[in-house]
Amino acid sequence: KLDSKKTEEQQKSITELIRSTVLVYTDIVSLTHFVDSSSKKLTLALGCADGKMLLADPHELIPTNTDPSAIPTFNTVDEHDGAIVAMLVTKTYLFTCSTDCTCAVYSLDMLTRPKVILIGHSEEVTCVA
Repeated sequence: KLDSKKTEEQQKSITELIRSTVLVYTDIVSLTHFVDSSSKKLTLALGCADGKMLLADPHELIPTNTDPSAIPTFNTVDEHDGAIVAMLVTKTYLFTCSTDCTCAVYSLDMLTRPKVILIGHSEEVTCVA
């Protein structure tokens, strides 16, 4: 039988976690996922309106029974000056496209800096295939 008071407390904790995370990262506009080649763990890549890309283990986004109020941590990559509106993952690369008229190409082995930045687009880059 479910303890309704405990369930209500857990729901409040989850709501607070979501609220605090959303307050920090209010404008997530694109999302993709891949398996990290070194750790073999699933990784989420979130493209934000401010040009940042957030990388996170999706399991860290789920509150645990031991600390339901823990705020997830993100690794942040900041290479674009505009919103990251499209992302694509292949076996070896992650592509990000931005309203700053550029695309960044990252090696999945090293996501801290892009391998190359594609410039010269005359308009916002809104998709990648």
